[in-house]
Amino acid sequence: MAAAAEKISLLELAKRFEQLERALEDPQDMLEEVGLAMVYSTQKRFDEGISPDGVPWEPPSELTKSTRLGKKGGENALQDRGELAASISHFVEGDNVHWGSGLVYARIHQEGGTIRAKDAPALTIPLHPAARRVGYRRLKEHGLFRLPGQPVLALPGKDGAVTPMFALKQSVKIPQRRYLGVSRGDEGTIKEIVFEFISGELS
Repeated sequence: MAAAAEKISLLELAKRFEQLERALEDPQDMLEEVGLAMVYSTQKRFDEGISPDGVPWEPPSELTKSTRLGKKGGENALQDRGELAASISHFVEGDNVHWGSGLVYARIHQEGGTIRAKDAPALTIPLHPAARRVGYRRLKEHGLFRLPGQPVLALPGKDGAVTPMFALKQSVKIPQRRYLGVSRGDEGTIKEIVFEFISGELS
């Protein structure tokens, strides 16, 4: 019975590696695929509430949950109307792929930190869903006033009733909830993409 065997010459190997080298000079398509995969993985973390290294995010405060306007987030951190997750995108620059968010508050949630009042006497923290929906500037026109002896802004109502709208604070601590990064699963995905690219170029 004849043996089964294959062979390839050194010249053929050299040609294939030259082809691969030329392909790696312009890895645009491969990096685009990696970027898309990382965007999907990052957005998935918002549903799972877990960082790339497997650390669960700190849940939102009861105050935050009570003032949420949207139905998407429910009890999950970093989810209300889903704007941060939806803002995750990628771009390829040379032999690098970048992904992340351009929203002004994206970094403070990724890294954590303290927000302090700078251009105003205090931060206005929404206490009511309408406060988040309408905002301080517009509600101010409707007669917002500070409750005597309390760091709270309220709106006057009928028969002397008042509705607390904003809490006044000098600073607010934002816990770190890392959503950007490369997990072990992401590493495996990237390896598969690179392997398929190389295999395609050498075939």
